[in-house]
Amino acid sequence: MAILLLHPILALGLLYWILKQHGWRARGRALKGEERMNARDSHELWGRRFLPVALFTVSVAFIAQVARGLIDDEGWNAYLLPSVHGIFGILGIGLLVIMTNMGKRTAKARVEGESWTDLKLRHGRAADIIIILTILHGFLGFLYIFEVL
Repeated sequence: MAILLLHPILALGLLYWILKQHGWRARGRALKGEERMNARDSHELWGRRFLPVALFTVSVAFIAQVARGLIDDEGWNAYLLPSVHGIFGILGIGLLVIMTNMGKRTAKARVEGESWTDLKLRHGRAADIIIILTILHGFLGFLYIFEVL
């Protein structure tokens, strides 16, 4: 049970983190000058760290399902067929990769003096979609826990 619950516990931390990252849009409008640049740099730094942590969290979920199959004597791959929760998770990771790349391209264009307004807008819209998907994924995961336990 501890192995199975590690994924949702880590995911709650990620949910807090992504909501804090998403809040940058509102915070950024209120800040000016040096304070805004520092906050933006912090947003970019934590944004680059998010994807590896999210991939680790997904890996924990897969490891938990393999362990569950072995513990139940069903075989290591018995529980690896994706549920709706799992499909949303895989889709979310794909979108997260796209959003992270957009964020990196936005920062690079800004530093190089190129036009980055359109990239910033698309990065923010991708973040909006990911927030919605994350909340749906979390709700489905909450329901899935009752099925598994």
